[in-house]
Amino acid sequence: MNKIFTLVVAILATFTANAGNTEESTGQTKEKKAFLIGDIEGIGWNLEKAKAMTKEDDGSFTATVDINANGWWAIVYGEFDAVETWEASYNRLLPTDSKIKLTNKKATVTLSKVNKNESISLENSEAMKNVKLTLKKGENETFTLEIVAEEDVVEDKNIYMTGEINEWKFEDKYKMTDEGEGVYTISNIEGLNEGFKFASKSWGINYGTNGTEGITLGQEVELVSGNTSKNIWIGDGKAKYNIKKMTLKVTAEKVTLLVEGEAQTALDKISEERGTVEYYNLLGQRTAPVKGIGFIKKNGVTKKVLIP
Repeated sequence: MNKIFTLVVAILATFTANAGNTEESTGQTKEKKAFLIGDIEGIGWNLEKAKAMTKEDDGSFTATVDINANGWWAIVYGEFDAVETWEASYNRLLPTDSKIKLTNKKATVTLSKVNKNESISLENSEAMKNVKLTLKKGENETFTLEIVAEEDVVEDKNIYMTGEINEWKFEDKYKMTDEGEGVYTISNIEGLNEGFKFASKSWGINYGTNGTEGITLGQEVELVSGNTSKNIWIGDGKAKYNIKKMTLKVTAEKVTLLVEGEAQTALDKISEERGTVEYYNLLGQRTAPVKGIGFIKKNGVTKKVLIP
């Protein structure tokens, strides 16, 4: 009888221990990770490109990145393997003052864990390459961030028109011509609508509006500079425009923009949809597009059409 009782007790003890282990294992928290988002080369504010910092043997997190001039960025920290939503991205580590001042290209600041849509910026900084970030956990949900900037990047002073028309890319086609004495121009842009700005590739140069209203063709307007500037648009931002010329004037006192062109006509829209075409009348003579029956030639193929 004693043997049976002893065996039952042993079985119950083993079951209890296993049950406790199962509960303990299911109650384990995920490993916390740190991610970078913002005005950092190759990352941006696209959450899918959030960069995971490397966890070192001592428990710190490190990353070496290129930071855009006057860029804003953030460290996201939490129990997740990827930053999948904006709500998750608000789990940030922030300093008391969002502007961090570098001394001899170095700084050490204390960060606290918060739930805010706020960011960090390096005060009065040019674009910097090979910036080493080291994040160390302290007490009471505080952290220490060490910043060491290896080298400045020579700022690209070329100015581009970038916006919805080219998916906010910096393309040679939209590079402005430097006419000298602070004057920049760009010509022959078809089908412009929605927002655009004038900027350098690192966004160290960033010209836009105060965001109050659309600009008017043929009227010179004053622009504002910096990350707080808003997108530029023409009129109500809905129509499309064929731009003959844009003239940007930059002085120490102000920046102005003059846009010359006209709203697209129905024929312009047809040409845009069809691509580059040549128009001919019924006599086979090349002409400008006019209403009526005629011929169009595109990619070596000629068709008889009715142009509305």
